[in-house]
Amino acid sequence: MHPSTAAKTAEEKAAAAAAIDAAEQQRLEAVRATGLIGVEAGERLDRIARQAAQIAGAPLALVSLIDEHRQWNPGVHGEDAPREAPRGFSMCSAAIASPDPYVVPDASKDPDWADVPGINSAPHVRFYAGQPIDDGKGNMIGVLCVIDTVPREADAELLQTLADLAVWARHELLSGRVELEGADAEATTTPSEEQPAADASVSTGQAATDRLQELERLQSLVVSTTAHELRTPLTVLRVHADLLAAAAAELGPEERASLDAITRAVTRLQDVSDGLVADLRGSAGGAEEALRRWLQLEEGSQRIRPIND
Repeated sequence: MHPSTAAKTAEEKAAAAAAIDAAEQQRLEAVRATGLIGVEAGERLDRIARQAAQIAGAPLALVSLIDEHRQWNPGVHGEDAPREAPRGFSMCSAAIASPDPYVVPDASKDPDWADVPGINSAPHVRFYAGQPIDDGKGNMIGVLCVIDTVPREADAELLQTLADLAVWARHELLSGRVELEGADAEATTTPSEEQPAADASVSTGQAATDRLQELERLQSLVVSTTAHELRTPLTVLRVHADLLAAAAAELGPEERASLDAITRAVTRLQDVSDGLVADLRGSAGGAEEALRRWLQLEEGSQRIRPIND
């Protein structure tokens, strides 16, 4: 290699390393700005972890933040769920390298993780699925993840649910940052005659932001709950109805009539479920409008009614 080419390559590597360092510093500043490193945030984040675990059917779920040296979990669900772990042993640390979901079907067979504590020792983690959480400015500050002690695959529905809940988690993680920034602004403001008007403007803006965040939380929660809590039992009912239909010749007239009624009801409810989920996901922040339409709170709605036919 020509000396000038080698020097150019070294300069490019140095520039790339500097850019990575700058990006990491910016990310760490975003993490620190949450004010939640070393803090147990309580029910508001534990609730999200619990919802994710229930939907995934997994024993453990975490809402994590990743700083220089560790993974801190302000939101946890599960008896063995840790509050913190060294960053070097953290799957969440690997997950924040990209905004895409990070999935490890069987950590014991993964060369990157097989020898890591917690995988080759208790609690013997096998399955991991994590959705990175950004701060709205491209900084991956943490991860919402579900963890299991048996190998599994992550289907598209689970990954979509994690993505929906991660939006909720992001707002909860950043809510403290907004309050801190507001407190700093208030502390450095000089009292004046215009202060009441400014306070009113800030209050109005904050109220609008809080309302939007609440609607997005509602949207994520309704979508994920509907997709799991309604679709799953409906699928079970449909499978058993199909099994009975296969043996319809052995059923009496009353049993066949009951089977037909069950099949019609399940089919209709599946259509309603699919339509509701699609409507909620498709609305541009319109969880409230979609719910109003489906619950017949405005003209032209299609509220679900008892099936009498």
